Amino acid sequence: MTESSPASPSEGSLPPAGGAGRGVLAAQARWLEEEQPAYLVTALGRPGSPAWRALALEIESGITSRVSTLGAAPPAHASQGEEWRGLAGRIAQYQGVTAVGFDELCVFPGQTQRLQEQAALSLLETRRWLGVLSPRETQKITNMPTLVLRRHVTFAALLLDQRPRIRPRGLAPVQAEIADLQAHQAAHEAAVREARARLRALRGRPAREVGAAAVRLGARLQAHQAALARLPVVQRQVDRLQANLRRSSDRDSRSNRLHQLPVAIGLHSAYELARRDLEALIALERDPPEYLARALGAVPGVAEGRAAWREAARLIERYRAQHGIEDPHDALGPRPSGYAGGRARQEIAELLQALQVELHRGVVLGGRDAPGELPGIDLGPM
Repeated sequence: MTESSPASPSEGSLPPAGGAGRGVLAAQARWLEEEQPAYLVTALGRPGSPAWRALALEIESGITSRVSTLGAAPPAHASQGEEWRGLAGRIAQYQGVTAVGFDELCVFPGQTQRLQEQAALSLLETRRWLGVLSPRETQKITNMPTLVLRRHVTFAALLLDQRPRIRPRGLAPVQAEIADLQAHQAAHEAAVREARARLRALRGRPAREVGAAAVRLGARLQAHQAALARLPVVQRQVDRLQANLRRSSDRDSRSNRLHQLPVAIGLHSAYELARRDLEALIALERDPPEYLARALGAVPGVAEGRAAWREAARLIERYRAQHGIEDPHDALGPRPSGYAGGRARQEIAELLQALQVELHRGVVLGGRDAPGELPGIDLGPM
């Protein structure tokens, strides 16, 4: 297991060092239940059972990072990874799954998975699902490990995305057309009456005198009559499209009733994932390790800059945990040898450079003196 930046609680909150061994373990377990470190909540969910306390103490006895339960996964062939794999197996058994790896034990998901979770939340987030679960059921979801929550979200989003839908196309423009025709129906009818009356008045007069006027009046009469004839045709189109919409709505309602439980579970799981993400970021804000402070500076006082700081901190912590970076001063650690490792480091560095522009803007907007230079991130060879 690797060390990124282990949590550093204040001295007053630590369990007592002396006393019987069992008492010390009990005090440490109580402290872990109260503090609920992000890396433990990710692997084990919220505390509340003897099994949680036993595994939490076993995990805590090793060296952990703030955002990954067991640190970077060891190579498959490495003999020194037996401890990692053994404990990962016990965590998997606790979760009720076959196996867990680094991604399942990391507080912050990879960028692709995070975007998928955000898209799923936007798809799930509607008030119709909020009253489906009882408070007790919601609490059970809150206590689940992160891997289970992520599966709930994925399954619920898949159910919604794959529902059969028949949405009538072209309803809006047809409705606009019939509204226009109805608004001008009286004017069309009056114009028809007027044109007919004037044509009757021209009857019996010499064709040489009335030819041009009769042609104009005839054309005008035809135009207004065509507009009036269009009205029932468009009305039938609207009726047909609205009937399709009602049938589609009925199907959606039946689908909603059928899927409301898994979708509600997915929505509450997505809320809990967002809560855990925010808790981990706030903990980093309140007690940033030296490498974060050097790379990102102080947390800006305005929302725009704070969001950029958090996103940058998320990227750094995920990279450090995944690659086992232990350097206390350099956020991304030394440049790795090998193309793949160097490329991964450079991509993260470039993302951080872009975020630092928003960070700098947040410092200025917050009313503080802007630093002379932005904190530097080694971009590597360009």
